[in-house]
Amino acid sequence: MRFLPVFSAFLISSLGCASTPKNTGPAAELAVEVDRVMPQAESIEAAAVEITLVITNPTDSPVTVKSVEYEIDTKEVAGVQKGSATSGQAVQAQQKSELKFRQVIPLPTEAEAYKAVFARETMPIGLSGVVKFSDGSELEFEREAEVAVPSLPRFIVNDAQAARYGSDG
Repeated sequence: MRFLPVFSAFLISSLGCASTPKNTGPAAELAVEVDRVMPQAESIEAAAVEITLVITNPTDSPVTVKSVEYEIDTKEVAGVQKGSATSGQAVQAQQKSELKFRQVIPLPTEAEAYKAVFARETMPIGLSGVVKFSDGSELEFEREAEVAVPSLPRFIVNDAQAARYGSDG
């Protein structure tokens, strides 16, 4: 008799555990992150930056990037530069993918402002934007950075020599 109540309690508790739903955590979602903001040489009148975004797709189906729309705030250097980059890049399921785009930033035309940019040797970059996917979804990104400005050519004399030719020198 004593065996039956213990067995019943064990059976009820084990059935209760089997029917409890398991917590799998939040659903996996797409993510975008600014990985790098790299300066590139353009000319002595303009600078350029190459931005690399990392798109993470933890879902079970691939996604296709339709476009990237962005703004780069360079403060006193060139103000806000807006742009967009089209893409057809697919990000496979459970994968990460890099997406790169480039923006040319004009340097100031006024002499004192131009000199100030090169004296500072860096340029502020306030980057923000949105990645648009072919299914209609969008992801925002942003980052603050400083990039080096292009270096101006310098005239350096390593070995100066002088010679005298004839009586007129």
